[in-house]
Amino acid sequence: MGRIICIGKNAKHDDMTLEWVANWLVNNGHHILGDRVLRGDLDHYDMDTLPDKGDAMKAIARYRKIDVVIALHLFAIDMRPGYQNKRSVLAGPRYYIGRNPELLSTCMRRRIPLIAWGDQPDVWFCKIKVQKHQLIGSAYLYEPLEGECSQTDSRR
Repeated sequence: MGRIICIGKNAKHDDMTLEWVANWLVNNGHHILGDRVLRGDLDHYDMDTLPDKGDAMKAIARYRKIDVVIALHLFAIDMRPGYQNKRSVLAGPRYYIGRNPELLSTCMRRRIPLIAWGDQPDVWFCKIKVQKHQLIGSAYLYEPLEGECSQTDSRR
């Protein structure tokens, strides 16, 4: 059994978000994973509340067995690099984008499913085929698919 890495859980309402995600997992064929999330079997990373633990990206690179990454409060993880410069309205001053696209790329390259909670505009770009499912509200599941794809922008 691998780790469930949870990024950005730092507020009480995040417990409700994780419960919604866990219920979706249970109801969609991922019973064991959903039960683990409900039990709180999570490896938490948050630079505001757990800065001494370090960066989640380093943990994702370090650990061999990771079952899923759950990232909370992330905006535009599927935005291709440089796009925010062209569409500043999507990357307004309220939003940190930083290394978010790198998280998606790293998880897909390592074949780790990623659940992201936060507004995700549909302007993504990949070198690995990715399937994106809306779970509930602003929660999305990204799963790697077999094979390569060309650079794509779904708005075309």
